[in-house]
Amino acid sequence: MWWLGVTVVLSFVLSLGVYKGLQSYWRNAYAEPPPMRPSGMELPPEPRLQGMPGHMSDPQQDMRDKIATDTEENEKLGWLDEKAGIAQIPVRDAMQLIVDKGMPAIKPMPEEKK
Repeated sequence: MWWLGVTVVLSFVLSLGVYKGLQSYWRNAYAEPPPMRPSGMELPPEPRLQGMPGHMSDPQQDMRDKIATDTEENEKLGWLDEKAGIAQIPVRDAMQLIVDKGMPAIKPMPEEKK
């Protein structure tokens, strides 16, 4: 049985020698490959999505600004063209007028003659 122990030790020494030899061979024979990406942060091309690196605006603030602008426009009262009689009224009032008076009737299209 002692020959089994000797065989294990010799195979370990042999494999360690092969490992060290291959390690030195690879260090001397091959240069380190260049990095895959250039150093530093590279930004994606325009247009960039909000919230991504390189984008200077805050998406939540943009949404709050849009909602505030839309609400202000929907509640505005005034003349768009006074001479033509075109006025702007708040959306809530316009919807109530439609509920009270109904939609204007649409004339049917005349039939084409064949």
